[in-house]
Amino acid sequence: IASIPTGKQGYLDLSSRGISNIPKSVWSLRDNLGVLNLSDNRLQSLDEDDVNELSLIKELKALLLGENVLKEYPSCIDKLEHLTVLQLSNNRIPRISPEIKANVLLTMLCIDGNELTELPEEMKTLTRLTHLLAHENLFTEVPPVLEHFTNLQELFLQGNKLEYFPGTLASKLTKLEYLDLAGNQLHELPGEIGELKKL
Repeated sequence: IASIPTGKQGYLDLSSRGISNIPKSVWSLRDNLGVLNLSDNRLQSLDEDDVNELSLIKELKALLLGENVLKEYPSCIDKLEHLTVLQLSNNRIPRISPEIKANVLLTMLCIDGNELTELPEEMKTLTRLTHLLAHENLFTEVPPVLEHFTNLQELFLQGNKLEYFPGTLASKLTKLEYLDLAGNQLHELPGEIGELKKL
C-alpha cells in the first residue's frame, strides 16, 4: 500500500483516543496541517463547525477517518483540494457524494468496510488514483466508473457480492499490479485478465 505523504507539513495523530467529537484545539493548527489522523475513534458525524473548520485546512494532503461510526460521507471533503489520501475504511457509509469529483489529486482512496452498493459516475475525474480499497462492501456489480481509473496499480474488491468482472474493464486497467476478488460470487474470470502483464 502506498505510504501516507509526509514532509514539512505537520502530522497530527488523534487516532485511538475514544473521541466522539473533534477537539476544537485542532483547528488552531490548520495552517500547518498536512496529515490529520482521526481513525479508530467514535465519530458518528461531523457537526457544522467541524465541517466548516475542516474545509479551511487548504493544504491537507491526507485525511484518515477510518474505524469510526460515520453514517454519511463528510460533506466538506470536496473543499480539500490538495488531498491525495482519503481513508474512510470501516464506517457505516452508504454512499459516496458526487462532490468527490473535486478531489482530483487523490491517489489513494480507502472506502472498504462500509455499506456501499455503487459509486457515483462523477468520480471519473479521479484519474490519478493508484490505489482503490473498496472491499467488504455491498457491491453486486463492479462500479462502471472504475474504467476511468487507468492509473490503478492496486484494486481491492474482495468480500463483496460480485458475480461478474467485465473484460472491458480488465483491458483498460493495464497498470494493475494487484487485484483481489476473493470472497465474491464469481463463476469465471474474463480472458482479458490474462493480458494484465503486471499482475
